[in-house]
Amino acid sequence: MTCAAKTCPSADAAHLDGAVMGLNWILLFEAYRYTTVSAATLSYYASPVIVTMLCPVFFHENLTKKQVLCFVMSTAGVTYCLYFSALKELRGQEAAILSYIDPAVAVVISVLVLGEGITGLQVIGGILIIGFAVWNEV
Repeated sequence: MTCAAKTCPSADAAHLDGAVMGLNWILLFEAYRYTTVSAATLSYYASPVIVTMLCPVFFHENLTKKQVLCFVMSTAGVTYCLYFSALKELRGQEAAILSYIDPAVAVVISVLVLGEGITGLQVIGGILIIGFAVWNEV
């Protein structure tokens, strides 16, 4: 596979991305030790909101009306209240399964609402992740 130097990330950038993602997960699980799961998870899921708000400022990206609508719908207080009030009633393993369903729902919505494409490998990956999470519960 070949690509222009401006569009292909270097191996160093890929390693840095992996390290930052690993640090992200370490900090999330450390937060679970110092606060409630719901507070840590709410803080963690606030990052897309922050990115959405800052990208137009720092990267001069324009938001379409559909993106603004999806942003408002996804950050509605009702959504968060329902999700996190449900977490209080669940065992840890059940809450973990919900954390796998969240990205799957995001993929489905991105395909159906935003018209984004999805590959067969992405579908297989999603099925494997949710399948093994459910299998762990059985």
